[in-house]
Amino acid sequence: MRLSPHFDLSEFTRSDTARLLKIDNVPNLQEIENLTNLCIHVLEPARQKTNAQIYVTSGFRSPALNNAVGGVPSSQHCKGLAADLRVYTQFYTDNLVSALKETDFDQLIFEKSGARKWIHVSWSPNPRHQIINQWNDDTRTNKTSSRQRASRRAIR
Repeated sequence: MRLSPHFDLSEFTRSDTARLLKIDNVPNLQEIENLTNLCIHVLEPARQKTNAQIYVTSGFRSPALNNAVGGVPSSQHCKGLAADLRVYTQFYTDNLVSALKETDFDQLIFEKSGARKWIHVSWSPNPRHQIINQWNDDTRTNKTSSRQRASRRAIR
């Protein structure tokens, strides 16, 4: 099922853990709608801007799968609102981050486990434009987005 021109539902539901543990990882209609909005409002605009493939390493997670991979119970992945993205070279990552910051993202989290790094991005109808950096080795990822700055000015 196509969610947007460059993203398919299967990219968000594939999981080696679910396959190995025989966990059903099929989203309901609301979760599919949320995934579609994530694609339309965040991932597709970033894909168009970078003109580069975006690889989803973790998308939708059923509660059982989320528990199996050690996710927090309140994870946006369980609602179809988030995706983890593979990062490649620094050039690719910088371009992807720049493009994502110009979208209606809710959270942009630079996560890592050991030497592995990835980008967690989420969408919400009321985006916070929150950026959290757990990498701590690349200050470019800490810059606030232009949308975040505009939102702060409007509050003052």
